[in-house]
Amino acid sequence: MTRQVGLGKTGSALFSLISGIAVMGWFGVQNALFAQGIRSLWGGGPLWAWILGSGVVVTTLVAGGIRFMGWAAYITVPLFLILMGTGLLHALAIGHQHIVHFAGTAHESLPAAITLVVGSFILGAVLSPDMTRFQRSPGEVGKQSIASFVLRV
Repeated sequence: MTRQVGLGKTGSALFSLISGIAVMGWFGVQNALFAQGIRSLWGGGPLWAWILGSGVVVTTLVAGGIRFMGWAAYITVPLFLILMGTGLLHALAIGHQHIVHFAGTAHESLPAAITLVVGSFILGAVLSPDMTRFQRSPGEVGKQSIASFVLRV
């Protein structure tokens, strides 16, 4: 709705097309990173097979909707908490000195950093109505908005 009022029907359609292509490309990038991580943990097989398999699994979860994602959460959330606890214990055991003295390797310019931050907030503002329109109550909209803001930051 926000896009149609601000950009008109043609501008809204063009924005949706560009956003859709970008999101599909980003899904490919994220899926490849996920597949590389799983392959390095479990080993074996060609990378393309892991990418295809993980893409099918993720797409099936999304196509199955909230019900499928709920069942996946019963499995993944406890595993995630175990992983985070293990990581925390490991981080506490090795100390923080190597983090404090890390020099960094990236040489991003200030304009590039500003573009990343501002672009993230703009995209969040434009996509928020699409993400929250399926919520059932104002409280759910608020929770989703706060969660997406925290994750963007």
